[in-house]
Formats: sequence, structure tokens, C-alpha cells
Amino acid sequence: MGLEPCIVSDSGFIQNTAVVLSQLIPTGRYKGQTFTFAIGFQEDSYPEYPPHFIYLAELPDSQLPVYSSFDYDNRNWKAFSVPPSDFWDNLPDKEKNMKTFVNRHLLRFWRQI
Repeated sequence: MGLEPCIVSDSGFIQNTAVVLSQLIPTGRYKGQTFTFAIGFQEDSYPEYPPHFIYLAELPDSQLPVYSSFDYDNRNWKAFSVPPSDFWDNLPDKEKNMKTFVNRHLLRFWRQI
């Protein structure tokens, strides 16, 4: 998928385990910019329960409501509550994976942010 984790954190900056990544944004008003973001896993039952929160470091502003904001590791992070349940719950088990999450859910997140 072209995304390599920078950090896998259970250090508390996010309530549970998170994977921190950087990505060149492919779409939306931030297209062409690179952002560091984290995907937070709130449930132990992945892939049945996909990541619910997406955290962005140093985001100037957002068109989506910000759930919370906090400072960690000399960066400001914004948390977005964006569960993909509108389509995830109806996917066949073989499609409940990070490839679907990134290519479908994360892509629309970048278009909306």
C-alpha cells in the first residue's frame, strides 16, 4: 500500500495501540502535502472492529469536526472520530483488512478533511 509505520505506540498518547504513519496526501485540499497521522485501535477485535479514530499531527485546519486536540512529542495532534461502519459492517470477512481501510476509508477522509 506504500505506507510504512513510523511508530507503533502504546505509550498513552492515544488510549490504546496506534500505528503512526506518514503519507503524501493523494486527494482533497491538502493533495500533494505529507502528513503524519495515526490510526487508533480501540477494540481488541480487529478486523471485526476497524480503527475508529484518525489522529493528525500539525493539521492547520479542518473541514471535519475535531473530536479532541492534544500535544504529544512537541506536536499538536487532532483526533477525528471517523468510524467506517457505514460500509465496514457489511463487508465480507476477506475484505475487512487494512488495504480496504486505506483505499476506501482513509481516501475519503483525505477528501473530506
